[in-house]
Amino acid sequence: MDDLDRKKTLCELEQFARNAILDSNKDIHLILPFIKFQLYRFRLYPQYDVHEVFTEAYCRARNCIRFCEEERFRKLSENIPGWFKATIFNIVREYKKNCQSYSNCAEKAKNLSDTTIPDLEIDNYSNPENLERLKEGLTALRPEDRSILYLRFVMEWSWKEIGDDLLRCGFFPDRQNDSGFWAFLRKRGERTLNRLRRNFFSEQLLATTHLSEH
Repeated sequence: MDDLDRKKTLCELEQFARNAILDSNKDIHLILPFIKFQLYRFRLYPQYDVHEVFTEAYCRARNCIRFCEEERFRKLSENIPGWFKATIFNIVREYKKNCQSYSNCAEKAKNLSDTTIPDLEIDNYSNPENLERLKEGLTALRPEDRSILYLRFVMEWSWKEIGDDLLRCGFFPDRQNDSGFWAFLRKRGERTLNRLRRNFFSEQLLATTHLSEH
């Protein structure tokens, strides 16, 4: 398949997205209701928004059209609705796994040294308010950064395994043949974790200060 095939599929994807988002009467595949059903099924509604999941699936579809090898692209081009629903299911399942791993991620973040973090002890990482702050911080991250943190610090995958998985999902397509990709991922993961922890501790300090003023 050549560039014309990819351009044609991209146009079909954009029309598919417009029908789903802007005109429910033309959405014969009921994509948004399907997303809502999956969120309910995994007990993630209304924690996650239907349009957030749709946007993530749409971005993955565009990445697949632009960068994926012919076999994966063909699966999308031959059946956009089917590919979209399968991807939506995988996205919601990823969100569910992330939710189940928040407490583990918090404990691992607590044990990792970072001299730039304020000297503040948090006695109970399972505190609901602390977990909610951590969840908000994780949700605000880019999907690829959430994946890096989850796969490395929770699943304890090697950087090679993480890199292979991200490339299969269409992330970092310009790094396909980059010999320094693993080092890049390691630095990116460390920066993301440090940023997450700084934000978490800043929120904790703010909450503590607010309480002390009353």
